Amino acid sequence: MIARRFEDAVRRFSPFSQSTIDHTARQLREAGMLPIGGRGNAAPEITPQHAASFLAALAAPRLIEAASFAAKINRMKPTNGDEYGFAGARTFGDAFSAILSDDKRRLAVAKVQICRDWPYAAIHFKSEMDKPVYEFGFVEKSAAQSEGEFTHPISTYVQYNGGVLQGFAMELAGNTGHDATLIG
Repeated sequence: MIARRFEDAVRRFSPFSQSTIDHTARQLREAGMLPIGGRGNAAPEITPQHAASFLAALAAPRLIEAASFAAKINRMKPTNGDEYGFAGARTFGDAFSAILSDDKRRLAVAKVQICRDWPYAAIHFKSEMDKPVYEFGFVEKSAAQSEGEFTHPISTYVQYNGGVLQGFAMELAGNTGHDATLIG
């Protein structure tokens, strides 16, 4: 799938404005986090890794920081000390990419939450909605502060629900025909 089609999918599935999506995409291209190339049939394909960076960047508290925010979020390690976290991933970016590669929703992810106020993200499973199964980054605000991270007094999150994540995965896989089934 080309980047512009993915941006259209983000517009359809999310509350982000067209200007926010366009600005974020431009920043990621300038930072080398989205492919740059021709237009139309000559446009380069994006991967689940590119899509993960794009969706993480949309969680940035300020648009001007979208690319650096995505890079920081994607490098976060699992908090449980396990070298390999969710789906064998070493970082949140790898785990998020695995989710965006799962067009059949075999990983049973209920939601992904990305904190906008300090480096933290959580992946929740359908069977354990109240408890994050995998956490990345700083679970507690005080831990982030002790490491010199700037934090806000009120925590806000961007949350991508399982159906939306599957929709993105289906778009990336090209599985969007009338026979495609969204699993709720």
